[in-house]
Amino acid sequence: MTRRPATKPRKSASQARSRQTVDVLLEATARVLIKEGYDKTTTNKIAAVAGVSIGSLYQYFPDKPAVARALAERYGAEVADAWAPLVAEAKSLNFDVDPLHGVDMQRTIDRILATPDDVKRRAKHLLQ
Repeated sequence: MTRRPATKPRKSASQARSRQTVDVLLEATARVLIKEGYDKTTTNKIAAVAGVSIGSLYQYFPDKPAVARALAERYGAEVADAWAPLVAEAKSLNFDVDPLHGVDMQRTIDRILATPDDVKRRAKHLLQ
């Protein structure tokens, strides 16, 4: 039976300094992935870009897939947080439905565009 590599973090960052190290590692991972692509990304490159030793990286992540998964989970949480107010607003909209013509799209669009500016800014930031 083949042993599957662990893709979960080794330990959680509970203290402020260790959380900062993990943040730096994840930011470096994003930069290396963008520049090199997944196949050419290595844990050594991530550690170098982060300015930490490879041992520091391995304290938190057993391998490249674990770091990539942690980054994806972080981005997923950020996207969910940014979209939550939009989803809530969409659920609260009373769409004007005309039985003959369907949804009044202009009125619906006007309501969506009236979304608070802070939500629009966060959504725009995530889409860049």
